[in-house]
Amino acid sequence: MLKQSVGKIGGVEIGRVLDSSLIGETMQAWFPDFDREAVKPHEHWLCPRHYDAESGHFNMPCIAGLLCVNGHNVLIDTCMGKS
Repeated sequence: MLKQSVGKIGGVEIGRVLDSSLIGETMQAWFPDFDREAVKPHEHWLCPRHYDAESGHFNMPCIAGLLCVNGHNVLIDTCMGKS
């Protein structure tokens, strides 16, 4: 059983492992066509945890998926973190 399960599909339990977080990137750097006006109606739930409207920075967590299948743990590494 996973300590922090995200969900379950059939007999497969799904979890996640935080590898790192890309803090300091701006929306404009990742998404050149980013439109701040289109995001403004969503700032009430985005800010401050996911997006800093004043600086344009956003939090991008890099996670690995963890599956528990028949007592075996399977790590799915997305290769987005530092290591």
